[in-house]
Amino acid sequence: MDPQSLDPLGAARYLALTTFRRDGRDVTTPVWPVGMNGRLYVGTTRNTGKFKRLRHNDHVRFAPCNANGSRILGEWHEGRAHVVEDAALRRDYLRALRRKYTWAYYLIMLIYRLRGLYPQRVVLEIEAEGPAAAS
Repeated sequence: MDPQSLDPLGAARYLALTTFRRDGRDVTTPVWPVGMNGRLYVGTTRNTGKFKRLRHNDHVRFAPCNANGSRILGEWHEGRAHVVEDAALRRDYLRALRRKYTWAYYLIMLIYRLRGLYPQRVVLEIEAEGPAAAS
């Protein structure tokens, strides 16, 4: 898939990210996307369902959505997601996230710290494979 086609997805305010349970059922969660280097990045913590599901199945679907994920605002795409291990890339993601979401970023990070989730943060890199097949 052409990296330029991911630019609008990385610029979207919210992205509906679908991960898959072991039995194949899908679970969709709204996330904050950041587009960098022709790929999408999202943050989560190690105790979330999406992180646990991705350990068993890296296949994802994603589309721009509204804040609570109830309304899809664009085309669905297929891809693969994995945890970013590179410290420099994680720092770049956090800088981009801070620039994009400004005060909301600081509020969420405060909540993460108060709930003890800050050390559990991970960054997921999503590589697009193409538009999703019509269902």
